[in-house]
Amino acid sequence: MRIFATAVCFAIITLLGATEARARDHRLCGDQGRIERILTDCREALAELKGMNAANPNFGTRNRTARQIKLIRRQLKLLRAELAMAPEKEPPRRPKPKKKPAGPVAMDGNAFAALLQAVDQESFPKGKLRPITAAATGHYFTVLQLRTLMRKFSFADSKIKTAVALRPRLVDPANFFQVYQELQFENDKKKLRKLVGK
Repeated sequence: MRIFATAVCFAIITLLGATEARARDHRLCGDQGRIERILTDCREALAELKGMNAANPNFGTRNRTARQIKLIRRQLKLLRAELAMAPEKEPPRRPKPKKKPAGPVAMDGNAFAALLQAVDQESFPKGKLRPITAAATGHYFTVLQLRTLMRKFSFADSKIKTAVALRPRLVDPANFFQVYQELQFENDKKKLRKLVGK
């Protein structure tokens, strides 16, 4: 029986420790003074139980131990009810600030597809250049996107005009050397170099 009483004491100590830690949490909405009184009553009852069990483990002691266990259970029930009185409230979480990109961001795939469609609807080079220059006022492009737009033109002059118009709007200007691959003749490449300064 002594082993049983010791196991019960250990279980109560564990339960009290966890409950006390929860009760001391600053986010609890219940009456803090009432919770402290219940915890104190539980501690006193537990101390008395331990003393009785250690001093004299006979039948009378076991009966008193059983009464003390009932008292502690009642106190713990009160404590649980007090803790359940109001749900724990998490402190409001601040939304993480969105990281701003280090530099400009290229036009996304959907917007670029819409631009290509607008270019394809035009028949003449001047008409094809209009949506490109309009898009360049509010968007940035990658060199790959620029090359795709240049391929929409048959003549080198229109390709060069597209490259010149979008050169300041590139997010990866270090890759501009790839643009020259879209021009077939060396004279056209020289003309583009002269216009963009590279």
